[in-house]
Amino acid sequence: MPASAKSRQQKSESLQQLKVDHAIPESFADPAQNPYFDPALGQRTNGPQTRRRDKQFHFIKPGRFVEQAEKQRAEAKMEQLKVEIAERAAAARLEEGKEFDVSTIQPSEPPEVEWWDAPFLIEALYASAKRLEGPESLCTIYVQHPVPIEPPQAIRSQGQAPAQLILTRKERKKIRRQRRLEQQRERREKVMLGLLPPEPP
Repeated sequence: MPASAKSRQQKSESLQQLKVDHAIPESFADPAQNPYFDPALGQRTNGPQTRRRDKQFHFIKPGRFVEQAEKQRAEAKMEQLKVEIAERAAAARLEEGKEFDVSTIQPSEPPEVEWWDAPFLIEALYASAKRLEGPESLCTIYVQHPVPIEPPQAIRSQGQAPAQLILTRKERKKIRRQRRLEQQRERREKVMLGLLPPEPP
């Protein structure tokens, strides 16, 4: 007999010796009588179906934590509103003893005559006669033209040329560059239209 077969036979014999000869007691079937039963773990069957069910993924539904955060924010806002209402109520209770001034709420009554209508009325009442005609009336058939105001430097009346603006060196360079670009662009357009001969290479 080869050595490998002999070693296998010895292993099988040793395993047979290790096997428990007696059957599981019936009292162990009842969890209450089984001294090795842990109620925290519960009864689990080692069937393939339960094992497969345990290994399944449990995904969280999208938006679950967002809803929780919104609920917490709404609760915090409600608590803040309750605190503000309580503070206002306490302040109102403190002010109950004081006399309430109605003039702070009610608007003042309008005057009998507005200031812009007063020059046109003889008396300080709208029912009175009005000064719409006559020498004392402010209403006339003439149009009042505004008085023309002379400019600070009467350039046109004196016939002098307007004074030139004093530009900085940077501004003068910028204007010169823009003028040159404009001249080049105009020359290019005229060459394209055939009005000017093209520049020699």
